[in-house]
Parts: sequence; structure tokens; C-alpha cells
Amino acid sequence: MVESRSENLESRKSKALSFIETNGPSLPMKIANYLKTDSLIVSAFLSELLKEKKLKLSAMKVGNSPLYYIRGQEFQLENFANFLGSKEREAFELLKQNRILLDERLHPAIRVALRSIKDFAFPFEHDKKIYWRNMKLPQEQAVEMIVSKQSQRAREGKGDVKDREEKPAIFQRIKQAVLQRDELVEKGLETRYQTEDVRVKGVEVEKKRTEFIQPRVEEKPLLVLKQEVKKGKVKEKSDFVFDVIDFLEKREFVIREELDFKKKEYFANVKIDSQLGKVDFYCIAKNKKSLTENDLMQALQASNEKKKPVLLICPGEPNKRATAKLQEIGNLVFFERLE
Repeated sequence: MVESRSENLESRKSKALSFIETNGPSLPMKIANYLKTDSLIVSAFLSELLKEKKLKLSAMKVGNSPLYYIRGQEFQLENFANFLGSKEREAFELLKQNRILLDERLHPAIRVALRSIKDFAFPFEHDKKIYWRNMKLPQEQAVEMIVSKQSQRAREGKGDVKDREEKPAIFQRIKQAVLQRDELVEKGLETRYQTEDVRVKGVEVEKKRTEFIQPRVEEKPLLVLKQEVKKGKVKEKSDFVFDVIDFLEKREFVIREELDFKKKEYFANVKIDSQLGKVDFYCIAKNKKSLTENDLMQALQASNEKKKPVLLICPGEPNKRATAKLQEIGNLVFFERLE
């Protein structure tokens, strides 16, 4: 009798393995329906198969249940990617498309999501940096791709490795603003800020006083910042704010001080190492579909109050009037589109 039950159990286990071999990663309920057996009994012998290492268990869940699969069926788990949460699905698609992602360059929410989709995203370290590789890309090949890309940049670039990386276009605009200082002085305009001593490629750069266009404004301030936060309430940063912070980091801006932020706005003091030294900016970010002339006038007013140029970040493009205005004040208000 005992032998008969044992044989019956082994038969069911064999049929379950055969079902998974044929159908790929499967839910316990489907296996139970195929075997016409109670799901609790099926779960019991599936656990035995896991202990015997004849089956593997997915980290992701479809509903409340993981998937059972046989070694070699890992890639078939992609068929269930639509059951991932929204952020996890976004991270999955991003990694699938790029094959390799550098952790420090990613949005914080995507970093968290990658750590939760263990069936599809695999971390590894190279040059003391954390990377993520797609499940179909072996680690050795991933490292080869990174080294190959770095070598290609080295052949195309000049100077040290760090200098070969693409620099923000804003560097050229800063340089142009400095070269135009004589013209600005002739117009009787007066804002000044001072760069700091820095070393560029081992060469000492002297302190320079840079003069920018700044019309005298006698009107009441158009921009008022509320920097006080009520005690006992912790403000949470929106996705837009995280996107702005990530945008700044990727373009080598250093956030010196966060002044205020709202769901669709962000204010901070930032700096960047340019060819002319360290340049301070007052950063204003707005989540708007279109940038208006009034937005630019507010930024210009802020530049006058803060005694430094403004870095204005917005996902939308300036409208026609704003574009014309930006050409007039482009040495004080630097517009960057948030992509």
C-alpha cells in the first residue's frame, strides 16, 4: 500500500515535470488542473522537486504565486513580463533595449525596480561601478562591451579618459558669455560673479571676474520662494524632481544646496566645472509643456537677486516670444530642455 502511494507520487511528479517541459514556466494551478489533483497536493510535490533541484522557482509572481520552471527555461519568463508592476515593467523594457545599464546614471525609482526584477536583471561590478545586464547577456560579454565602448571613446577623443567624455553644451555657452563681457559693459549693465581657482589638466587657471548682462529692475520681485517647511511634515519629492536631479548629475552639475521644491518645481544652488573655472548657477526647474516670456522674466529677476546666472530647466520648449527673449538674455539665463 505504501509502495503504491509512493509510486503514485513519483508518477505525478514525473507528469508535472513533463507538463512543464512542454509548456514552459507554469503556475501550480495549471499543473493541478492538468493532473486533476488538489492544488495543495501539487504544491507539496512541487516543493519536493525544488529540493531535488529538478525545478526552479521564479522571483516574480503572477497574482500571488511564483512560476515553476526547468533549468534552461529562464528566457521564457519574459512571456510573463506583462504581470510586472508599472515601474518594474519600465525597468525591464529599458534593460532589454540597452542590454547594459550603469546604475549611477539611472533614476532612483528605476534603480529600485531593477533590484526587484531578479529574474531579468543581474548586477555586476566593473571598475568599481555597478552595472546591470540583461538576462540574455553573459557577464563576460557585458564586460567586453563596456571595455570596447571605452576604447572606442578613447580612439575618438583626446586627452585623459575623464576629458574624453562628452561635456555639456552649456560649457560653450559659458565661454561665449565670458568672451562677450566687453560688449555687456558697454551697455551699462552690472551683474557680476566670480569664478574660483581650479586646475584643468594640471594647468592653473587664474581667478577671473566675469560680467553678465543684467538690466536694472525696479519692479517688485516676480519670483518669491517659500523656503520654510512646516515642522512635523516631511516633503516627498515627486518623479519630476527626481528627474531634474538626475538630469543635473548626468550633466556634471553639483547640487550645493536645495532651496525648495514642489510637485512641479525645483530650486537649488548648483555649480559646474567649466573651462573657465567653477561657475555657480541658481537652478530653476519647472514642469511645463511650454516656456513663456514671463517664465524668462522671472528667471531674469532671480538672476538679479541672486547675483548669479540662472540655469532654467523645463521639459517644454520656449514659445516664439520666449525664444526671442532668450536670445537677449542668453548670457544670464541658460535654458536646458529636460529630456
